[in-house]
Amino acid sequence: MNKILFDEFKMVSYELQTGNEKYDVDKLVEQTRMLFDISSNIHRGAGLLWLDEIIQQMKNTGTEGFLKRLFELITDGMPSDDLVNIALLRYYKKKRNAEEQLLYLMYIIACVNIQDGMLPRFLEEYLLALLSKEAEDKYVTLYGDIMHIEYKVLL
Repeated sequence: MNKILFDEFKMVSYELQTGNEKYDVDKLVEQTRMLFDISSNIHRGAGLLWLDEIIQQMKNTGTEGFLKRLFELITDGMPSDDLVNIALLRYYKKKRNAEEQLLYLMYIIACVNIQDGMLPRFLEEYLLALLSKEAEDKYVTLYGDIMHIEYKVLL
């Protein structure tokens, strides 16, 4: 993981763990699963250009707009290092609450690793490591032990 991303994650994680900010566990779990499902479909043969179909369904605002833009850059063939740099520049443009910061960091990490061809289960482990214990437990409750999950196809 990029050192800047890692340092930023440590800071956001601290803010969330100290209890100074509340966050929506369900939203974080849902977004983690969505990123895993997208990665699974790409890896199982849909390919990166399949993201064009996802992009068409996404909004242009908020965190969804940020993820949409990252997907567009991936389908345009932007190298991973440049993708991280641009994503971080966009990330730092505006002050965000800790939950939104964590979502943005999850999106950056997921997009770079999807683009680099990381296996979906490895990406899932990465994303779950970013979540609080409470969110990770909820994920496992909803989707089963991550070591024995069946891939879900979105299409």
